[in-house]
Amino acid sequence: MTILLRILRMAFCAVMGIVIFAALIEFVNALPVANGFPLHALWWGVVFRAPAYVFFGAAPLLFMLTIMELRGVQKQWPYFLVWTAGGLFLGRANLLAAAVSAPAAGYFYWLSAGKSAGDWISAWREQKSQPGFSPEPISLTQSLPILLPKQ
Repeated sequence: MTILLRILRMAFCAVMGIVIFAALIEFVNALPVANGFPLHALWWGVVFRAPAYVFFGAAPLLFMLTIMELRGVQKQWPYFLVWTAGGLFLGRANLLAAAVSAPAAGYFYWLSAGKSAGDWISAWREQKSQPGFSPEPISLTQSLPILLPKQ
């Protein structure tokens, strides 16, 4: 169950990172041509660009993130590099916007899932090596010290 929950957390955080990347890349693309704050670009990125990025980019990104998870990588820089490489591959139209947006998405993923990479593996192995649980019996004087008179 622990493994399934961790995989679901990784997938959810990766999809959210891709949505953040899509919104930021549209925002940075719209900055030079917009008069003021281009809020419409954020919505355009989330509604139109993010589904395509999730469809085309989620599988290879999840493959790399799974390898990093199994290796127990917890530092920021490998996550920045993986997300930047993926961002530069997907955002070929404007490399500057991709180079700005991808590390932000990588930082989000590192905060939400990457900092705890590999911790569950060691806990699962430790739990597996201790198959049984035998609690020590507790005496009545230890469990109810308040109700018994002092001697």
